[in-house]
Amino acid sequence: MTGVGQVSEVNQAKALIKYKSAGYNRQDGRTLITEYCSVRDSLRWKNVPYAQVGNFIAIIGQLHHVESVSNVLFITLDDAAWTSIGAGTHQSPTAAPGARKFLGKRKRNEQETN
Repeated sequence: MTGVGQVSEVNQAKALIKYKSAGYNRQDGRTLITEYCSVRDSLRWKNVPYAQVGNFIAIIGQLHHVESVSNVLFITLDDAAWTSIGAGTHQSPTAAPGARKFLGKRKRNEQETN
């Protein structure tokens, strides 16, 4: 199985990462939100840090089981990659201290052309 979602809960004691994924149905305008639970049960995950709540995560793994009451899919992780979300502010790039500002295309001086 593969999936992409946003981490909603991390339980390091149980080696679980819960995340939610959403899909939009254009015909009826509804959004379907599905919750997944990834299990980090192999030794390869021993020294790998956990994703944090709010991170976006992409996973690859095998279906471990489906919870009968809530229908949550439990996936044994083979691989995962995540990225953190920004603080909500966009910063403009800054130049090194003392650098000249970029002013666009330079105009030629009349004296230089003669």
